[in-house]
Amino acid sequence: MRANDNTQRQCMRKRGFDRNRLPPVADYYRPVFGDLRFNASGWAQVRCVFHEDGHASLSIHRERGAFRCFTCNARGKSGKTPVKTADRHLILK
Repeated sequence: MRANDNTQRQCMRKRGFDRNRLPPVADYYRPVFGDLRFNASGWAQVRCVFHEDGHASLSIHRERGAFRCFTCNARGKSGKTPVKTADRHLILK
């Protein structure tokens, strides 16, 4: 973990946001993507909801909750809502 990341986390906790209180990543994304299967390096690949996707181009990290589509470049992380790209919105509650 980088020092800057640690400082940001401490500041967020002081403001009342504690990432540890979020549900597990798989539970958080289940309503949108269904059951996630993570590979050995901690990533799950799913079809992107931001564009018409014929194959799994969106990756979600098991620990961080971060996601990124390698086709349309949509990105974000769990706990931050809404997430949006140029033409679509995804709201996770």
